[in-house]
Amino acid sequence: MNRFWLGLCSLLISLMLWINFGQKEPVIQRELRVRLEARNAPVGLVAVDLPTRTSVIAEGPRNLLDRLDTETLSVGVDLTNGRSGVFIYPLAMLSATGSRVKLDPRSTTMRLTLVKTVIVSRPVVIQTQGTPPVGTEYSGARAEPASVAVTAPEGQGASVKNVIAVLDLSRLSPSVGYIETELVAVDGSNQPIPGATVEPRIVRILPKLRAATESHSVLVNPTWVGAPPFGYRVTGYELSPRQVRVTGSTPTKVLGTKPISLMGRRETFVVEVEVDLPGDVQLSSPTTISVSVTIEPEPQGVR
Repeated sequence: MNRFWLGLCSLLISLMLWINFGQKEPVIQRELRVRLEARNAPVGLVAVDLPTRTSVIAEGPRNLLDRLDTETLSVGVDLTNGRSGVFIYPLAMLSATGSRVKLDPRSTTMRLTLVKTVIVSRPVVIQTQGTPPVGTEYSGARAEPASVAVTAPEGQGASVKNVIAVLDLSRLSPSVGYIETELVAVDGSNQPIPGATVEPRIVRILPKLRAATESHSVLVNPTWVGAPPFGYRVTGYELSPRQVRVTGSTPTKVLGTKPISLMGRRETFVVEVEVDLPGDVQLSSPTTISVSVTIEPEPQGVR
């Protein structure tokens, strides 16, 4: 009987060990790219060569590492004792993931260049993307505040041409009073300026929507400039399409094209041309007209 109980106890102990240890996934390591944030920079200094991401080593069970969202993880570079010039600064994790996953920066320090800053004021420029909801038209927007302060590395203050706020028209509706969006300081080529910060970083955009005007079809006629050389003449032309759809309160039945030059033309040609739009008339479709112009020599004896 004792041997039976000893065997049963041994089986139970083996089962418990298998449940606690046999089913656990092995611990693995994985390299991840996460956000890098500057912290505690002294007033009047900014890092000009700060990368946006850095590497960390994550260690833990595979199933937990597979579920990690790298966008929620970040590493901080501590600039508390920063000085103007090139120095080495410590790195540390700013995010925690629980006791079963360990995160460490691949490098514990980073070499950075800190420079003095200047502050300039720039207006907020609203750029649009997307299309407004069906049945509405976008008629403009304003930003609050209309201008902001940009802190840029010394020597780059003059490079700050605009502060851009992107407005997604697809997010608009008559019930939306304003949309908050982040600002970006850019140079004359519309490229972000490294090391530049904007205050405030987020502004309100107050858009204006109105009910869409019903569209209607109008004819298009070509508008000519000049004439072919002596001995040549226009014998015909074709427009494709011949009609366009427009909106607007200005009544119109016929529209002209932007001027089409005939100067020096001795043979048939095809040109893409825009429609000349008066007042508040806007094109619904299409945006350009294809014009085929037939030019031939004048018949002998006709001058």
